[in-house]
Amino acid sequence: MKTAACRTLRNALASDRPTFGLWVTLDSPAVTEMAVALGMDWVVIDAEHGHLDWKEIAEHVRATVRSETVALVRLAELNGGLIKRALDIGADGVVIPWVESAEQLTEAVRFARYPLDGVRGIGAERATAWGQALAEHAGEANEHVFVVPIIETVRGGQNVQAMSAVDGVDLFWFGPADYSASAGHRGQWEGPGVADEILRMKDVLRAAGKHCGVVGTSDENVQLRVQQGFRAVGLGMDAGLLLRSLRASLAAVGRDRAIRADLSCDAHTPEPVRGALGPHSNAKPFRVALTGDFFNADGSTKYRDIGLDRFRGTAVEVESFAEHRAEVGANQLAGANGVIVLTPRVTVASLLNTPDLLAVGRFGVGYDSVDVGACTAADVLLFIATGAVDRPVAEATVGWMLALCHHVRTKDRLVREASWDARSGYMGSELRDRTVGIIGFGGIGRALVKLLAGFGMNAPLVFDPFVNPVDAAKHGARSVGLDELLAEADFVSVHCPLTDGTRNLIGARELALMKPTAYLLNTARGGIVDESALEAALRENRIAGAALDCFVNEPLTAPPRSHISITCYSRRTASRGRMSSFATSGAWSVTVCARWPRGACRAVWSTARCSSAPVFKRSGSGSSVSSALSHRSLPMRRTVLLLLLLANPASAADPIVPPDAKLEKVFDGGFVLAEGVAVAPDGMVYFSDITFTPVAKAAKQPLEAGHIWKYNPKTGKTEIFRSPSGMSNGLKFDAEGHLLAAEGADFGGRRLTRTDMKTGKAYIVAGEFDDKPLNSPNDITIDEKGRIYFSDPRYVGNEPVDQPIQAVYRVDTDGTIHRIITDAGKPNGVAISPDQKTLYVVSNDNGTTGIGRLDEKKEPAKKGAMALMAYDLASDGTAKFRKTLVDYAPQDGPDGLICDKAGNLFVAVRDVTRPGIYVYSPEGKEIGYIKTEVPTNVGFARGADANVLYITAGKSVYRMKLNTEGYHLPPKK
Repeated sequence: MKTAACRTLRNALASDRPTFGLWVTLDSPAVTEMAVALGMDWVVIDAEHGHLDWKEIAEHVRATVRSETVALVRLAELNGGLIKRALDIGADGVVIPWVESAEQLTEAVRFARYPLDGVRGIGAERATAWGQALAEHAGEANEHVFVVPIIETVRGGQNVQAMSAVDGVDLFWFGPADYSASAGHRGQWEGPGVADEILRMKDVLRAAGKHCGVVGTSDENVQLRVQQGFRAVGLGMDAGLLLRSLRASLAAVGRDRAIRADLSCDAHTPEPVRGALGPHSNAKPFRVALTGDFFNADGSTKYRDIGLDRFRGTAVEVESFAEHRAEVGANQLAGANGVIVLTPRVTVASLLNTPDLLAVGRFGVGYDSVDVGACTAADVLLFIATGAVDRPVAEATVGWMLALCHHVRTKDRLVREASWDARSGYMGSELRDRTVGIIGFGGIGRALVKLLAGFGMNAPLVFDPFVNPVDAAKHGARSVGLDELLAEADFVSVHCPLTDGTRNLIGARELALMKPTAYLLNTARGGIVDESALEAALRENRIAGAALDCFVNEPLTAPPRSHISITCYSRRTASRGRMSSFATSGAWSVTVCARWPRGACRAVWSTARCSSAPVFKRSGSGSSVSSALSHRSLPMRRTVLLLLLLANPASAADPIVPPDAKLEKVFDGGFVLAEGVAVAPDGMVYFSDITFTPVAKAAKQPLEAGHIWKYNPKTGKTEIFRSPSGMSNGLKFDAEGHLLAAEGADFGGRRLTRTDMKTGKAYIVAGEFDDKPLNSPNDITIDEKGRIYFSDPRYVGNEPVDQPIQAVYRVDTDGTIHRIITDAGKPNGVAISPDQKTLYVVSNDNGTTGIGRLDEKKEPAKKGAMALMAYDLASDGTAKFRKTLVDYAPQDGPDGLICDKAGNLFVAVRDVTRPGIYVYSPEGKEIGYIKTEVPTNVGFARGADANVLYITAGKSVYRMKLNTEGYHLPPKK
């Protein structure tokens, strides 16, 4: 053991200086000798993965003797025998993989230390100078040995706080790839959310006085890791650094290739389809590859015109894949800057080791065959052919509507069977005076409305949560709720994307809402319609018919289910404006789902269009499109070849929380806790200032009676709106613009009040239940029928707790009060989803009803449920528990929350290890994060500033602009 080197490394870490090292996997000790000669602070000799045996490990350790480079050995597992052997041959420490608990880490430290601190046996090996320095080594080894755990699983991440308290551990390492795999993102270096989670764990450990390490993936990433606060940063693995250098050299001579899993690479590069490079011949070409299914066996294109001529005379080279695969292989993308994909899937594996790839273009619409998250993680743009099939699909839909209502398929069969007279039993009906309902009012839906304008139909009904009713009206359509559309439409036509949220969107419940004379048409994606439910509805004649051109499993390899006649058409043919076939049956049926996946397809529906070509550049790629292409506006053909020049980016490019968004502090004058921020219809911002009396007493200050402040965004001035406030907490504005306040305990009102903002008069809405005072009303939400929901926990105050349970209540418009939720732990924040079908409830059970009255060191409170829960909200205002969306235990949970128009949740989470505003989809998946001091509540602005989120945290109020708009009650007319 090199005690001087160990001491130097510890001093550097203690001084918060970054240290750098190398991960060694190759067998030659010359690798470690080079690292030592270059003055690296440490090396990790990897005995977990790869082929190093103990003889080779010993040679690597020996290469660090009498140097300032600390030698650490990564073992295959937590094993006392392996730890002892590595240390005995002279390693300065051990790296332990897959550590998931404080108990495992404590055991590792015991294995690495001599008695009485541990159980390591003393051997006559290199560590003790073969027994000649036994006393010297044994006397200092326990103090200097490094025991470095790798946190590389979700379970390990959950226990990082406890592990930070283990003595004898200075340094923690993270394994992003294994952590991603344990989080369900196998094959990704840092899957969705993993990067933020690693930074969270790093912050927890640094707060505990520990140091953190990670291996960099590039020179730029090494710099980033240092900036993020990592102090033991690996420059890379020896094999990876060698390959990186070799590929850079090969790329310089045009020979770079990706290596396959079988250690092979493409032996044949297809002859590119080239145009004369002309004035761009000195520039490195921009390479665009097309998947093999664009071409026939003779090399000709399957499509009449896909725009290849547009690239002639430019610095763009076009080539095709040598073979067609169901999934694009990473080796097929070697050297390509862009790829146009017809039918193959693009997955995480497709994008591994593709440093030159800048963009993926889909020959079609929708993103279901492309892993958008993988594209985001790989820094690759994703495009679709927006508008290319709007008219053809709309025409096909009209054709199927006519075929359905005129029984075309049945009549065709009867004629072919010579059953001429039987035709009279299948009299058709006109489209005139009938109603079409359109689910998803994008390009195809709007094209359909135009085509149907001449048939004399009623005004179309539209359900699209991301289309303004005024915008729908401009196209001659009427925006309605989904249930209303299903009940009134004679034809329900589905035109939404397939996502996790829209899967089985059309189910049994939705089919039951439709008329028995109605028809269903699905030209979107298979999987949106529950085929089993549709079969049952058709068999029981509950709807009149259905036309489908897409299925869960494609291509069909067996006849359609009984009682279902299928409308099949070739997308390839339809893209040229023709249908290949359609079919109808008198036993068909129509259905649509009443649950819309508000967050899942938000950005796909709201993608902005661009009319000029983006400039494709990425650091280190060495390629760019010529200026003649990158700045020239080009008309879009019905082809996806121009995706790389004209298209709209996928949802991943427009996150809800913009990467460059700034958190602006607008108020910092609270006493203890700012809370309950709410924005009035006139844009003024109101929030509570809770003046906890225990805090004032402890500080020997006057007891303030609580305040409600008003902030004017136009002038930037803040003034007292009301004082005393009744110790108000949550605030909300109802549909008439009145201010509702939840007044708590601690000398407060313990009631709900409504203030008429015109007269200033306040009225008591609720103060008792079963003739007993409420505990301490906390937060408020209101449904579109005017009913008020509020939580009633108790956190502070000397008043008696009169209610037998901490619950959620509902106040009806007639003033009656109902206790509706008693199984939500200690309810705090409450919010209703925009579709009025979900009541979200937060439980933040701190274990006491008397903040400031317990000595937490002597009488620690046992915390209870820390969770975000979803309740099914019935039309009568009753609520039934559905599921726990997020469980935050053992950390502190959320406080207030609010929804945006898409139904996403913005939740103020008080977890001190990662405080901030967490953005969740309606299903509870984290899709955004805003770091703040420990927050209390959130509220969206209105009008032109509807994308501004206000946040109360500590004694302050903040705001930030987002890429979404908040949900507010529709104003009462």
